[in-house]
Amino acid sequence: MADFTIGFTQQYQLFNFQLERALIMTRGRMEARAQVELRRQASDHGIELTIQQDQVDKRLRLRDDIDTALVHIRNAQKPITDIRFWLGEAKAAAQKGDPAAFDSALLELNSFVGSANIDANNLIGRRRLDSTGQRTVVYPLGRSEVAIQTQSLAVTYTLDVGGSISEVDPRDETASINGVTYAVREFQYVSGSGDSVTFTTQSGAGPTFTATVNRGGLGLANSFLYGNLPSDASAESVAFRQRAMDDLSAAQQTLKRIETNLGIAEATSLGALGSATLALEDDNKIMGALLERQLTEQGALEASLQAKIDLTAVNMALSSQTALVRIRSMFAPEPPLSDTILDKLGFTSRSF
Repeated sequence: MADFTIGFTQQYQLFNFQLERALIMTRGRMEARAQVELRRQASDHGIELTIQQDQVDKRLRLRDDIDTALVHIRNAQKPITDIRFWLGEAKAAAQKGDPAAFDSALLELNSFVGSANIDANNLIGRRRLDSTGQRTVVYPLGRSEVAIQTQSLAVTYTLDVGGSISEVDPRDETASINGVTYAVREFQYVSGSGDSVTFTTQSGAGPTFTATVNRGGLGLANSFLYGNLPSDASAESVAFRQRAMDDLSAAQQTLKRIETNLGIAEATSLGALGSATLALEDDNKIMGALLERQLTEQGALEASLQAKIDLTAVNMALSSQTALVRIRSMFAPEPPLSDTILDKLGFTSRSF
């Protein structure tokens, strides 16, 4: 009987161990599957976030592009007030026949314009000295674009001396002719017709040249092209002054046209910037809502999986406990009788 009891106890303990082991393994497998589910959800969430982030980045790039366009446009607008002022000063000097003031005004004007060859984003800067520098600059604005019709607003020109082109440096008003550098303000008008002019250098002390003036930018040149702007009342002097004033009036019209174009471009770009900013704000709101939803879904899935694991563990534990009770009731040895009616009557197993 004792051997049976020992054997039962061992088998019972072994069975209990196996049940506990099964419970641990089942829980481990369920937790592993839960991790797979969580990773799958995280992957799906990551794809959604990547798609939305790409949209946000696209909006940011567009806004930056529009900001860049506005910077270039506004940089071109800044000198216009000064250019207009110096054109007015040059016109006043031409009207009264003051060549020194005329040339000084043009030099001051050039200092505000700058060079488009050095800064490609300078929309009004100098390009080729003998060309107007007209060009169309296009800035993308997302679904649309802004195209600016612009040109150089500098006073630039070259001198064609017998087929040899001499560039006039607009920064210091010098010209190199046949390898010798001359100050343009020392050119003295001799004769001319249209843009063909004969002039002496070094205030008459140097050689004489005949050149064709190839005008660029605003279509102006220094005072020697206008007969050095004499101030007397002769018909020829009046004609020289009038020619300079006509050229300056044309330059003022060019300036007004470019200013208008830049103003339209700025307004268009500002409208596009406003739309891009609103769209970016909407995309950022979507991103925020997406993150909030994903966090909620992640928490819900984690809670659901944990509840499933816990419920399975509880059910297995209860089932195991029930099985153990049944086994104990079926196979455990009967306990010795005690406190029975025979004991009360004084009959024990030893009495027989």
